[in-house]
Amino acid sequence: MYCGGNAPLSLAVGGGYMDGLIYGGEYKAAAAAGRIPEAVGIFNQAATKAGKGPDLPKIAEIKLSVSRNEAAARDFAKHTAGRRILGLRRRGYGPEEITRLGVALEDVDLLEQADQEGVSRDRFESLVTGPVIDAICVAGRPSACLAQLQEIKEAAEENGFHQMMYSELGPDPRESVQLLCEEILPGL
Repeated sequence: MYCGGNAPLSLAVGGGYMDGLIYGGEYKAAAAAGRIPEAVGIFNQAATKAGKGPDLPKIAEIKLSVSRNEAAARDFAKHTAGRRILGLRRRGYGPEEITRLGVALEDVDLLEQADQEGVSRDRFESLVTGPVIDAICVAGRPSACLAQLQEIKEAAEENGFHQMMYSELGPDPRESVQLLCEEILPGL
């Protein structure tokens, strides 16, 4: 069984009682904000205390939207990116961390206001900027995605992660899986 929580208590329980860690869909943002070393430290410390040692498997979950149609890939990522950036702020990511992600605080404020007003999904997505997408997701054409994933992989390995897992593949799942398998994975 793997721990899927990213909060300190979840990481401590996971390290003590689980067989590995899946750092969920905010991995890319957490890494850019500098939160991964502390999270891995909590998990490893609990695993060591439980007699399992710090080398349990660790998987980084990456939100991936890949297509030959760059606009479609980025549009597909908007909803998830917008919701997740709000989630990060609500879970305590401060202005400095949000800014470190390359996201303007005003953009998050607009999304927060839209969410509170209950705007339509289309209206909400229209407020999601490119930097918000890039803070949360890997989205675009295969070559651009590969370049980003190479950087993420190197940083993940430095923090003790053994694998990357891809979720929310789109906009066309068949095309995305094909591009992932044929053009991205061979380069990783």
